[in-house]
Amino acid sequence: MKPTGQIAAHQITAQAAPGMMPAMELLARGRHVIQAEADALDRLALTLDARFADAVNLLLATQSRVVVSGMGKSGHVGRKLAATLAATGTPAFFVHPAEAAHGDLGMMTAHDALLVLSNSGNTPDLRQILAHAAQLGCPVIGICGQPDSILMRAATVGLVLPPAREACPANIAPTTSSTLMLALGDALAIATMAARGVTHAQLRQLHPGGSIGLGLVTVGEIMHRAKRYRWCHGPCRCARSCWK
Repeated sequence: MKPTGQIAAHQITAQAAPGMMPAMELLARGRHVIQAEADALDRLALTLDARFADAVNLLLATQSRVVVSGMGKSGHVGRKLAATLAATGTPAFFVHPAEAAHGDLGMMTAHDALLVLSNSGNTPDLRQILAHAAQLGCPVIGICGQPDSILMRAATVGLVLPPAREACPANIAPTTSSTLMLALGDALAIATMAARGVTHAQLRQLHPGGSIGLGLVTVGEIMHRAKRYRWCHGPCRCARSCWK
């Protein structure tokens, strides 16, 4: 007998247990979320303008590193963006805005550029790092959903996300907005990589491990060349002594 509380998969599919939605309704909700975010991405692609090119040129002109910052879900996207920038030839790292106010502001120098993500652009935690960037004279790239915000007023280059309802039914949980930030960050990183002329060999240097590193290995690096060996033409007792 099955332990109490365990439900077979076919029972869930056939008839939803109390408190659970039918499978068709769950599929409909999932598809709605994906379609809503896809529609928002289409609008984002259409809204890119000269400011996007200005942001790429600012990244190219940065003498040191790109400091990425953001709070909450924007911060999670920011961590990924910093990693993508670094992996595509633009040195970058993430600084948490709350930690920045407790000493991590020392990670930023006058030769860096600051890239900040915030859907509202008015998150109080961003004030300290924006003020410090202004003191150092660091250029600021802002990615934000509100053109009239603290972040956009402080930004050297401001990239405004198109208006989009969150996929959350209550229009609260960051979903569509964080997807837009993620896509725009990828666009910045890849456009900057293309402008730098990052080569296949350079990417390989940055990705020596994992499946990516294995996929970038050339055949010549793993094959055994014939000149390293000599052929034994007859039976002998040399075992491996014929091989060099």
